[in-house]
Amino acid sequence: MVAVEIPTLVLPNSSSQQRVPVVGMGSAPDFTCKKDTKEAIIEAIKQGYRHFDTAAAYGSEQALGEALKEAVQLGLVSRQDLFVTSKLWVTDNHPHLVVSGLRKSLRYINVYKFNSRPFFKELHSKSSYINDIN
Repeated sequence: MVAVEIPTLVLPNSSSQQRVPVVGMGSAPDFTCKKDTKEAIIEAIKQGYRHFDTAAAYGSEQALGEALKEAVQLGLVSRQDLFVTSKLWVTDNHPHLVVSGLRKSLRYINVYKFNSRPFFKELHSKSSYINDIN
């Protein structure tokens, strides 16, 4: 099967004209084994995916990192062709925890996002877990 070319956009204010694929693959856990996650990512690269999203809280960063490394070693893609996003989880979204939260992430990411606290405040009254972290 021939890989599909996914359109990209240039990030505004990007001095290096960083291109972002408009379609990406998330790596949030589906409670399968990490081997399945790694294989799924390698297959996604074969199909044309170049944008991958993860978070330390998902527990899938290691599998994603291993898959990307293997894909580069196999010559399927170069690292410059890949766009990886991760995010600071809401439980680490406090000034004294940001750096340690970032250190939990992959070493080489293109964009590091912050989960929005207002969203969780909106859910505040609906969840005792949310109450515990606010």
